[in-house]
Amino acid sequence: MIIKKSAIFTLFLFIFSISILSGCSSKIKVKSPDKKTTVTLRSAPKKIIVMDISALDTLDSLGAGKKIIALPQSNLPTYLTIYKNSPYLSIDQFDHPNLELIKENQADLIITGDITADVYHSLAKIAPVLSLNIDTQHYRQSIEHNINLLAILTQKPMLAKEYLNQLNTQITDVNQKAKLSSLTATVARYEHGQLILAENSIQAAFIHELLGVKRVKNASEAKPTSLETAQLNKNTPVILDNQYFEQHPTDLLFIVDVDKATNQSNDTHSSLTKLRGTQIIYLEPVRWVFAPWGIDNLKQQVLEISTYLK
Repeated sequence: MIIKKSAIFTLFLFIFSISILSGCSSKIKVKSPDKKTTVTLRSAPKKIIVMDISALDTLDSLGAGKKIIALPQSNLPTYLTIYKNSPYLSIDQFDHPNLELIKENQADLIITGDITADVYHSLAKIAPVLSLNIDTQHYRQSIEHNINLLAILTQKPMLAKEYLNQLNTQITDVNQKAKLSSLTATVARYEHGQLILAENSIQAAFIHELLGVKRVKNASEAKPTSLETAQLNKNTPVILDNQYFEQHPTDLLFIVDVDKATNQSNDTHSSLTKLRGTQIIYLEPVRWVFAPWGIDNLKQQVLEISTYLK
């Protein structure tokens, strides 16, 4: 369960939220999950620019959508398309935001993720910036931290607790299914025209670490195919093809199509459709690429993976 591993931290967040709401503190200081970013606010933010879809999902679920004034409006999941319309402003792309428009709208807080790290310093000159990322080595704690933090900033701590309790129940049920199932799974990303092993990705952390779906033995130790052996190093991707799956057979192949999520491709990768003994599953691309830890999306992802466990 998400809350179980860091109950002390959750209690701290709860007490901290009470002090904010009661006006016991004139300033709010929060840290990002990686502890590299500290943001100081004079009060709970009323005007927020969101540059991370998981954060947008979470704020929407917490009923704090009215605090949002602007966001990048491309690549939004269908359930968040309301934010493509007025009064919400578009600030162009996640990695190339319209800095002038952001400056004009005088936000109290800008929320970003990894995708906007390169423009962090430019944004910080305009307004306080909170960078919310996920540490795949501490996946559960990162999710809890992000959701509770946004709940505190929007004065919705009890609602977040309710959502997390519901999510924990879902996860526990799937954990049991995964434990009883003999099925193994491989997680891959289709990116830049290539199918790549993604066993260290945020999507794999969700499927294997959070839900407990079994990994293929030694899959993470696979070497790049012969085309890449000349450049063999830790950062060399493992390209997946029929030969790979002959050596590392898997029951389930979960594919996160990054190219499709970013409107770069509609290829169905037919070369892999006849893998013997493997069920190939294309996960909903926009949700899995852009909103991996949003409250609503987490619930949908749990349901999506659960349907394939026997």
